[in-house]
Amino acid sequence: VGACEACRGFGRVIGVDYGLVIPDERLSLRNGAVKVFQTPAWKECQDDLMRHAEAAGIPRDTPWNKLTPEQQHWVKSGSPNWNGKWNQQWYGIARFFEYLESKAYKMHIRVLLSKYRSYTECPVCAGARLKGDSLLWRIGTKAQADAVLPPERRHMPQGVAWTRARLEALPGLCLHDLMLMPLSDLRRFFDSLTDSLALARSDSPGGEPYEEPGVSPAGPASPQEPARPTGEQQALKLLFDEINTRLRYLCEVGIGYLTLDRQSRTLSGGEVQRINLTTALGTSLVNTLFVLDEPSIGL
Repeated sequence: VGACEACRGFGRVIGVDYGLVIPDERLSLRNGAVKVFQTPAWKECQDDLMRHAEAAGIPRDTPWNKLTPEQQHWVKSGSPNWNGKWNQQWYGIARFFEYLESKAYKMHIRVLLSKYRSYTECPVCAGARLKGDSLLWRIGTKAQADAVLPPERRHMPQGVAWTRARLEALPGLCLHDLMLMPLSDLRRFFDSLTDSLALARSDSPGGEPYEEPGVSPAGPASPQEPARPTGEQQALKLLFDEINTRLRYLCEVGIGYLTLDRQSRTLSGGEVQRINLTTALGTSLVNTLFVLDEPSIGL
């Protein structure tokens, strides 16, 4: 578990931006959809694309946005079963840029690469910033999840053989779902979890161990799971109390519209100060008086 190793937890990687390579999706391959091939220096690549596309049955006069995903993948990634022979098979836009990377010691190549590179969503974690195993664990019940986040908006982890219908049928939310929710909705979700926790404690006669509902790996919770010991119950209560306290302060200072996935560099000065304010208020200090003067500007 932990941060995605490909993007190191940033959720984005720098690489070829196909939105820059193919800026006008209304153009066909013949009319210059692949912008980088439309210069005299790389006209040979455009000729290769036309020749191999005809052999592979790829429409050359159809607008890019009308091609099927499989046909677009062929243009980007090249012919399947690539044998390394550039004259016999279509090498693809991706291998073209890999070739340019090998020549990046030349100044004009570096300038060319800079025109078509930008930060894009990490292909390994799909922007979730976490390793795949971390996203398989879910918290809450299906009813609790449906109350705060529609099933069609839930994150599909990379590398799993799930259908969309199966994902939407799973109980609870994954970590990335929680990160993408506004703090106000996240607070409602954890309030419902806390209520379930309190209900389970009250239903446990004589303080007997109970099974906390809704915390399980991806898939329906098994009724045969062993009951949680009393010490674990107390630890969960402390954890939920701390989370609920922080979320309550964040909402009370007026930033309940923010998400935990929001990048700090995109926050305004007032939002940063309000977050700092909740850090101070959430320390649970005693015999302490806070005097707040224009908290939206400074402390």
